Amino acid sequence: MPQPLILTLLHRALDAVRRSVEVYPDEASLWAVPGGLPNPGGTLVLHIAGNLQHYVGAQLGGTGYVRDRDAEFARRDVPRAELLAEIDRARDAVTAGLAGIAPERLAAPY
Repeated sequence: MPQPLILTLLHRALDAVRRSVEVYPDEASLWAVPGGLPNPGGTLVLHIAGNLQHYVGAQLGGTGYVRDRDAEFARRDVPRAELLAEIDRARDAVTAGLAGIAPERLAAPY
């Protein structure tokens, strides 16, 4: 069975997030807050990974992931390797979460 388009798109987006994390010049830059922005890049990575693990992995796929949304915004100075591992876990959750979903369910309102 071919991959659903949504899986392809989410994998592509997570690959882009991974590349963005990899090109920061150092770990401190991941946690800098440029003027006019409310959150550092590292926070956005934690939030994206947590969101996908919760909604796609746990809600749709029953992976058992328990989200700590407050921690996604409160944690700081998380090492780059841990951020990349979170992206990998989100990718795995998306894959697992969508694996058993019938195309009709994907097309239905949520």
